[in-house]
Amino acid sequence: MMGPMDGAHSILLIRHAKAGSRSTWDGDDDSQRPLTPKGQRQAEALAARWHDRVTAVQSSPFLRCVETITPLAARVGVEIEVV
Repeated sequence: MMGPMDGAHSILLIRHAKAGSRSTWDGDDDSQRPLTPKGQRQAEALAARWHDRVTAVQSSPFLRCVETITPLAARVGVEIEVV
């Protein structure tokens, strides 16, 4: 007998990790502002916390978003689908 959550899927929505300051960034903010070292540590922690619950990874094309999710995708062994 199946319960109400059998076969259900969850979506984990993540805002990007700590990125460089928008006010001091000289490049294209929308697509090229990278993570700070703190943001890189946050991305690694995210991968450690959620790797066993993730089967697919999607990301905004913005660099800071892709950088946030890259360690998770690598740990899970999936490609990032940029949407």
